[in-house]
Amino acid sequence: MDKTKIMIVEDEAIVAEDLSRQLTNLGYDVVATVYSGEEAVEKVREIYPDLVLMDIVLAGRMDGIQAAGKIEAIADIPVVYLTAYSDEKTLGRAKISGPSGYVLKPVKRKQLHVTIELALHKHRIELNLRKNHARIYKSLKGTIEAIAETVELRGPYTAGHHERISKLATAIGREMGLTDFQSYPEAVYDTLKKIECIWPLAYIVLQHRECFDGSGFPRGIKGDAILIEARILAVAVALEDLTTHRSYRNAFPLSEALEKISSGGGTKYDPDVVAACLKLFKQKADKMEG
Repeated sequence: MDKTKIMIVEDEAIVAEDLSRQLTNLGYDVVATVYSGEEAVEKVREIYPDLVLMDIVLAGRMDGIQAAGKIEAIADIPVVYLTAYSDEKTLGRAKISGPSGYVLKPVKRKQLHVTIELALHKHRIELNLRKNHARIYKSLKGTIEAIAETVELRGPYTAGHHERISKLATAIGREMGLTDFQSYPEAVYDTLKKIECIWPLAYIVLQHRECFDGSGFPRGIKGDAILIEARILAVAVALEDLTTHRSYRNAFPLSEALEKISSGGGTKYDPDVVAACLKLFKQKADKMEG
């Protein structure tokens, strides 16, 4: 079994030598000892160690916290900080950088060993979790995409129907200034792919056939009792349906479809949503004319 490769970053030669000796006695492979943050960053690119033992206070322009940040941007390597004492500000910066552990000076062999092993174990777990998450996400993504394509092929809608609704609803939400809402339509696919619903998707879908005046279904709720996402989705779905060819009728021209949407403002649809939708298409028409 290969030994764990550790790089020491310590600007005090005597401390660095003692650390190297202790690590070697513990069965680790000390692949490099460097004395500055700048040198540490360059060395990581060269040798890619399994773990970096980093003194927080280093001579030079780059301290250990800054060096750790640059190393993190280069490679996925756990960093354990060495520290004798530190002011609150420095300690706060160290915490924010998310180290894999701390070893207090003067370094004791048992603490050094336990901290390193815990850091390596934590890193292996996080790495496996990321790999498993990526694998599961890829599998779910493929499955849902296949289902969506099958539904569109078998259903009464033209290809891209759901995507067009998604884009229109996104644009309406953005026009209304709902910044936290902008990615909602994509979330209908993306969030369900991930299973973790951060929006009330079930209720949005349930309510998008409700009418602003309470004449809709399934619950007959009205006005602000209907989720804003559902009110936006209702307009987007209606416009897409009106402009799509059906076996029992031809698609309405966009201008006529927008008139029907406009006439439903305040009854079937939220008038603010309707206004935002009409404004979008007016802006688009103005750009084309210009």
